[in-house]
Amino acid sequence: MTIQPVSKSEYTTAHREWLASLHGTDSVDTITLDLNLFCEGTHYVCGDGCDPYGRVLSGVPVGRVAESGLYGPYDPEAHCGRQILRGFLIAEAPFAPARPVFRPHCCGTAR
Repeated sequence: MTIQPVSKSEYTTAHREWLASLHGTDSVDTITLDLNLFCEGTHYVCGDGCDPYGRVLSGVPVGRVAESGLYGPYDPEAHCGRQILRGFLIAEAPFAPARPVFRPHCCGTAR
């Protein structure tokens, strides 16, 4: 009897029904999100008991917080810089729930 190691890989594909065309998706910027500004269930989902990681949903509009330089969800009523739409998240990036900052890709003008 031989014992063989077993490995398992899972891939997630972002749900991009919100994307009208692929125009602009070939040139994306990497940004840093402040997860403390996002709402669970609306902007991101956390993993269950089998999956310790959460993920931010694709298509979330983002704005840049002027003070920190981090990005949060676009809010036209905000007064911190997030009232200016900078782009949309194009990738669903995994993150550990204990880590408030992570780097997914953003489609749009993120400067």
